[in-house]
Order: sequence, then structure tokens, then C-alpha cells
Amino acid sequence: MCNGGCPKDRFLKSKDGQNGQNYLCAGYSLFYEHIRPDIIGMARLIRSGHAASEIMDPRIRSRVRVGGALP
Repeated sequence: MCNGGCPKDRFLKSKDGQNGQNYLCAGYSLFYEHIRPDIIGMARLIRSGHAASEIMDPRIRSRVRVGGALP
């Protein structure tokens, strides 16, 4: 989901030793790993004709995040 970010933020070495790693990459990776199930759940809701905001209902959220039946 990230394309390297702003050039001004690329001053670390990457895991393979190359210059130009964005110093925010680690945080972005953690954030997107955490939010991914909800993004997938919102996409499932939208594809089935529901509002993405329905993810805020804990019962619906638990169903769409784990691959259960859509509301």
C-alpha cells in the first residue's frame, strides 16, 4: 500500500542494506497489518450493497472480518 513515501523521509537503510528507506515504513506496515481485516470487511459490505459504516456494529464487524455471512 506504500510506494516509498516522500523523498524527504527516505534516509534509512532498507533490510537489504540499500539507502533510501522511508523512516515511516515500519509504522505504516504495523498500521495496515492491524487495519487490514476491517478494510476487507468494509469492502465486503460495500460489494453486498451495504454502507461501509456498518462495520461499526460489533456484531456485523465480527461476521465480515472472519468471513461469516453478510448482514
